[in-house]
Amino acid sequence: MKEVQRYSYYIEEQVNALQRRERRFREVVQGECERPLLLLVPRDCVRMLHAAESGDEEAVARLLAQGSDTTVMDSGNHTALHLAARGGHLDIVALLQTHCPALIEAVDYSYDTALHLAARNGHDEIMKLLLTHGARVNVSTSRTFPRTALHRAAEGGHVSVVRQLLAHAPMLIDVR
Repeated sequence: MKEVQRYSYYIEEQVNALQRRERRFREVVQGECERPLLLLVPRDCVRMLHAAESGDEEAVARLLAQGSDTTVMDSGNHTALHLAARGGHLDIVALLQTHCPALIEAVDYSYDTALHLAARNGHDEIMKLLLTHGARVNVSTSRTFPRTALHRAAEGGHVSVVRQLLAHAPMLIDVR
């Protein structure tokens, strides 16, 4: 019983530490931090991720013009394109895709591409844009438990996205 209590205390401490880090990260990103912070990535890259996720098209455009690295990833291996696609920010997805076409193939920790995230969240227009730019519809999330964008759309209950994917690539109906 003592070991369970000790483990429970350890988990609670880890959660508290993560919450403190998250608060600190948000302060840094929003420019409210007075103390210096060591980051694994340059501050403009953190700002790029935050701007893409929050839908701030003006900030993304400014950061791209300043030469910010578009290939930087957050702790879940999400690029700015992943975050914009997941959030439904069409103009930012278009901007990032034009600036760095290779991002379309980037995968996160779950092996999801931006297409997977757009499909799971039912973002039809983003799906159309990514498919137009050559996103591969048959990319699978993993070998042990494979999921394509079609699977993700169906899991999310997005019928229009499922139809769009099947119209674009009828062979998906046979993917297991």
